[in-house]
Amino acid sequence: MLTSIVHSLISLILAATLLYLVFSTARYSNQSRQTDIALGFAFGIVIMALSVNAHVFTGGAMLSSISGILIFSGYLGRIPGALIALSVALAIRIWVGGDMLPIGVLSLTCNALAGLVLRKLVPFKAWPAPPKAALSYGIGAYLLIQTSVVTIANLAGTTPQTDAPLRVVFTFTAVGCLSVVLVWFAISQSVELAKISRDNARLLKRMQHVMDHNNMGTFIFGDVPNQLIVDQGFLDLYGLAGSPGPLPMQTVLDMLHPEDRDEVIKRIGKAIDGETDSNTHDFRFYRADGSLRDARVVRAVEVDEATGEVRIVGFQSDLTDFRDAQRERNEAEHRISVIAENIPGVIYQAIWENGAPREVTYISQKCVDIFGVSHSAIMADNSLLRKGQDESTVILTRDSINHGIKTGEPVHVRLPINARDGTRRWVELHAKTTDLGDGTDRVDAVIVDISAEVAALEKAQNQEDLAHRSQRLEAIGQLTGGVAHDFNNILAVIMGNLELLRDETDNPDQRSMIDAGLEASHRGAELTRSMLAFARRARLTPEPLDLNVVALHAKNWMRRALPESVQIETSLLAGLWPAKADAASLESALLNLILNARDAVDGHGKVTIETANVRIDQAYVDSRNEPLEPGRYVMLAVSDTGSGIGGDTLEHMFEPFFTTKAPGSGSGLGLSMVLGFVKQSGGTVQVYTELGQGTTFKLYFPASDEAPTADFHLSRTDSEPATQTSRILLAEDENAVRRMLIATLESAGYDVVAVGSGDAALAQFKQDPNFDLLVTDIVMPGELQGTNLARAIRETHPNLPMIFMSGYAAEATVHGNGLRPEDIRLMKPVPRGDLLNAVAQALKTENDPK
Repeated sequence: MLTSIVHSLISLILAATLLYLVFSTARYSNQSRQTDIALGFAFGIVIMALSVNAHVFTGGAMLSSISGILIFSGYLGRIPGALIALSVALAIRIWVGGDMLPIGVLSLTCNALAGLVLRKLVPFKAWPAPPKAALSYGIGAYLLIQTSVVTIANLAGTTPQTDAPLRVVFTFTAVGCLSVVLVWFAISQSVELAKISRDNARLLKRMQHVMDHNNMGTFIFGDVPNQLIVDQGFLDLYGLAGSPGPLPMQTVLDMLHPEDRDEVIKRIGKAIDGETDSNTHDFRFYRADGSLRDARVVRAVEVDEATGEVRIVGFQSDLTDFRDAQRERNEAEHRISVIAENIPGVIYQAIWENGAPREVTYISQKCVDIFGVSHSAIMADNSLLRKGQDESTVILTRDSINHGIKTGEPVHVRLPINARDGTRRWVELHAKTTDLGDGTDRVDAVIVDISAEVAALEKAQNQEDLAHRSQRLEAIGQLTGGVAHDFNNILAVIMGNLELLRDETDNPDQRSMIDAGLEASHRGAELTRSMLAFARRARLTPEPLDLNVVALHAKNWMRRALPESVQIETSLLAGLWPAKADAASLESALLNLILNARDAVDGHGKVTIETANVRIDQAYVDSRNEPLEPGRYVMLAVSDTGSGIGGDTLEHMFEPFFTTKAPGSGSGLGLSMVLGFVKQSGGTVQVYTELGQGTTFKLYFPASDEAPTADFHLSRTDSEPATQTSRILLAEDENAVRRMLIATLESAGYDVVAVGSGDAALAQFKQDPNFDLLVTDIVMPGELQGTNLARAIRETHPNLPMIFMSGYAAEATVHGNGLRPEDIRLMKPVPRGDLLNAVAQALKTENDPK
């Protein structure tokens, strides 16, 4: 009987094994009807195994440990599991038979039902692991069933016939309780082992998935001579066909990069010899398709203690993507480093807390160029970025970043900063903030040095202001020139008629009034000449001049014009280039500047005249927005030690009729005439002034390659009127001017034929070419202007002398210049004496050809 008990208890190990198989199978990992049935069959098999070794008493009573199996079949497998296990147990009990059969059937059925009741009393917390309470409740249920069955058997008189009935009852009870304990323990252990098995299976599956998708493989070296035992991953790694298993070592060695092959062989040898070496090694190899790959091997050396044989177990992975990413990262870091060192600014990263920077986590080396503080110093003390800055700059920076932290919007602000060396710079801060979730924010920023841009904008603004000023002056000049032109014609009529009236009367009072009118006309003519000079339409006769001679001559007459308390100095350059300019206009411009200097020093100070050779390049022209051709220029400067010129005055001082002098002390045309004359001469005027220190006017004239004239003074020699009658063809479109010219010329004894246009003049000349002189206006209505009329006549009469009249000299180039050097040009209004002298001079040239 004892042997039977031991065999029955040992057979419970089968229960643990079968339950492990059920629980470790994925399809039975969750309770279902299918799982209940599988558990029922497992428990049924165990019941059959236990019944084989059961001890059978007289009357058919069986001593076995199936009670615990039946109880937990219902507890684990619910009704399907309990029915299957109970069916097997009942079939075996019926087969055994005996007087105790009814009691045995009742006992088996109660055990199965107890399992179902136990499931209700002690529910699972996590199926299929049985809670400890199920053990105690199971033992209690068995004892209750066993007591009931024994009582019923005694009452029925069907207890086993034995010499020690109490011992038999105790044995049945002990074996049953022990079976409950062992079955509960077997279930618990099988559940734990199954869980471990499933976890290992999942882990292996994940590892295999990782290896299959990350180009990894394993190998063993040493089991087969000159062979590697490889898996499918290793074959895929090298792009080799075939199945997992032995692979010739030489095949793999031949695929290694030639530069790495010897090192791999060397390391394998060291591993076999047991020498200390790294367990990892990187190398390169060629796949079967010829592509070069990077790889890493991790190996372990195993030594068989019995035989001393060495085997190398290795794990190889493809590092090509990693190496490529690493190279790309290195290149990206290099590019970022290059950018950081070459952008005109600083890359900045900091952690902000409570609205202020807590620490600077990164700042590029360019911080030295902008802030004048080293990278290491700022990293150690971020407050150095704020020290020395204007409070407004610090507040604006902090408010802008805090606004970005609050709203999440990008930060963009322009700031003035002070470098340690005192340099004032402008920077733009571009930043993005990131909430780190711990009450702090990361600020990633680029601080760009825009000092050059700000300077360029200021320069552009200045150039724009200069351009507007130039356009304003140009517009004023056009208006002034047009007014002066038309006013000249009016003055010509007034002056001519007054001169004719003066010759017709001997009354002193009348002559006095006529002279007053002529004087006013001359003053009007001077005014129009100044206006034309400002409009750059004055008549100029440029010639090569030595400005040193001009300056010395000016110094002589300056001494007479300036008080003794004003010092006069000259600073004249030896070897000065000749300058191309009109002598009379230059002398007038110099006089204007010297008189202004006299007024500026207020009778006490110093006036200096300076000359210099200057080469003007394109950069100078661009910086001052001057319509000036680069090249060689001669500078003539007039400086004074006066009070200087204020900003408002400086802006308007070249405008006509603008003056700071008292009423009646100046017309305001002096500086405008100087500017117009110099501009018309192809040069420019620059003014340098400082309040309380003085002012310098610099006049730049184009240098000339011709030798300067010996005397820059203009001289006029009056010519006597002709003693014989000469025929003059007159072309003038203004009726009043034409009538005045006819009267003037006829009063001098000339025969005049007058027409109102160039076309009419050419037609008259073709009809009767017997004229000694052509006097023509330059701009007239019709097809032919004065210069084109001259061309047409000179095609048949090239030696006919001509006099050209103009409201301003620029008209000579409006429709083509047909003038010759010997041609005489007169500016309207033309005084009677000048006109007759010009006519006499032209006719004399005709009579005395060279």
